[in-house]
Amino acid sequence: MHLGGGAQWEPIFPTNETQTQSLIDSGEQAIVAGKYDVTLGLGRIAQQVTAL
Repeated sequence: MHLGGGAQWEPIFPTNETQTQSLIDSGEQAIVAGKYDVTLGLGRIAQQVTAL
């Protein structure tokens, strides 16, 4: 994902597993979009991944 201005977004939790990666990508996008602050967003991602 590119954030503009030459910045590139790197995955927080790199993984190859499709379902897990989908949850992480969705959570990262919500954080970047400002829907969640970083602390809350990472917590939500961790809970969802753990539930898998």
